[in-house]
Amino acid sequence: NENEVGDLTYAFELMRDELKSKQIKEEMLKKSQQELISCISHDLKTPISTIKAYSEGLRDNIAKNPEQEADFVKIIINKTDLLISMISELLEYSNAQLNQLDINREEIYFLDYFNSLMNEIKVVAQQNCIEFSFEQNMSDMIVNIDRRRITEVMYNLVENSIKYRGNKKGKITVIVEHQDKYVLVRVKDNGIGISPDDIPYVFDKFYRAEKSRSTSIPGSGLGLSICKYIINAHNGEIYCKSGNNNGCEIGFTLI
Repeated sequence: NENEVGDLTYAFELMRDELKSKQIKEEMLKKSQQELISCISHDLKTPISTIKAYSEGLRDNIAKNPEQEADFVKIIINKTDLLISMISELLEYSNAQLNQLDINREEIYFLDYFNSLMNEIKVVAQQNCIEFSFEQNMSDMIVNIDRRRITEVMYNLVENSIKYRGNKKGKITVIVEHQDKYVLVRVKDNGIGISPDDIPYVFDKFYRAEKSRSTSIPGSGLGLSICKYIINAHNGEIYCKSGNNNGCEIGFTLI
């Protein structure tokens, strides 16, 4: 009868829409994978070439004394660490794309956790000759977070500021404060800053790779994309403010 024909037509329309949606998602995933291969291939090439060149230098006795040999080994180790970091970011990003990045939240007192984290990060900053300070403008409160993932976000943001410090004496300030029912965390630096035109794209995957191909700044360009995923998974917001050569501020909220 007419109702059965209508129901059948509706079912076919629904199935067609679902297949179309699935096809679009598969095409987007394929395009993303192609971008991934292209960008990562480019960015892995430089440290691998450097490792090869300095390894051959050691093999061919180009280093004239033990001090030069030690310098060669140090460069090889540094470039290997960079490769490990980039591959780790790649794995994290791939898991985030597949919605498989584990987020295990628990209720904790925020300042106990954060003060300890700031002491850790201060050592990293000082090792990179960065002036580091931490401002705490709030009383303690309970937040529901994955400590490991928020620690990862903080290290990513601080390392980003270190990479983009430019030629001046680096300075990083982390500020935490209440904002309504949220904790607002702000990471401010005095680095080279970001063009206002580029700010909308800083949390996109491969932002660094696409926007800064001509620079010598290392990394995969996935770090801030992973940060955004983690903060969004905590039901928080993340933002960036900057001006050319005027430093940068990246902030995020937690509840």
